[in-house]
Amino acid sequence: MIENIPVKVNGTRVGDYELIDLFCKFGNGDGDDGLLCAIADEVIAKVEGLGYEISNSGTIHNNHLIWDLKRNGKIVWDDDDYYNEAAMTDDLWQSLPQDVKELFEKLAEEGINLTL
Repeated sequence: MIENIPVKVNGTRVGDYELIDLFCKFGNGDGDDGLLCAIADEVIAKVEGLGYEISNSGTIHNNHLIWDLKRNGKIVWDDDDYYNEAAMTDDLWQSLPQDVKELFEKLAEEGINLTL
């Protein structure tokens, strides 16, 4: 199970992104932390690159989340059981599609580099 992704800004390591921030309704500083939201958007774009449509408008002010994953218009994963989690759990991890887990494993090795 992957819990964190290393983060660099302009090539300098600044810390880790907690994956639970992608799935918790209060993630990314409840949508108020600009850096965390920028990281989330990078990760979301990579998940979309796998061919998923992502619904991320679960709350009024925090739209940097993954509420569900769709392929060909059909929901293949949803966050209904996990959006209140405060930490990545094995149940949440196991529920994710295999290719998404593999992407997160790759990101945990390579990290995310934001250019600001």
